[in-house]
Amino acid sequence: MQTAGLAFIRDVQISECTVRGDHRRCVQVLLNLLTNAAKYSRDGTQVTLRAREDKGLALIEIIDDGPGVSEQNIDRLFTPFDRLGPKKSKGIGGTGLGLALSKQLVESMGGEIGFRNRAQPEQGAIFWFTLNLAQAL
Repeated sequence: MQTAGLAFIRDVQISECTVRGDHRRCVQVLLNLLTNAAKYSRDGTQVTLRAREDKGLALIEIIDDGPGVSEQNIDRLFTPFDRLGPKKSKGIGGTGLGLALSKQLVESMGGEIGFRNRAQPEQGAIFWFTLNLAQAL
């Protein structure tokens, strides 16, 4: 993220644990969400990866300082090939498949994925997903 002019913050508030999920699928989801956060953030801001335990689940959040998503577009976020926002600004590329694929991958591992805007208007987005924690043997 250095070349994008962004600071990357790692905020892990969870002790070492094991989630019920496939390593490759988890990495793909993280890469999709982090790449989107970097693409839509303003130069000189930050992207935060936050992980914590919440009610027996691992909750992973990707928080950016971009423009957020308008209310009328939130329902379309995870639709394949449905790219939202300014498609030609900042050279933002993509196929419109990253979020749809991430949704399929997370749900195939028994988790959930979602989105919410940050509290302040135009202050960024929070994409999150949960995975079940593995039971200790």
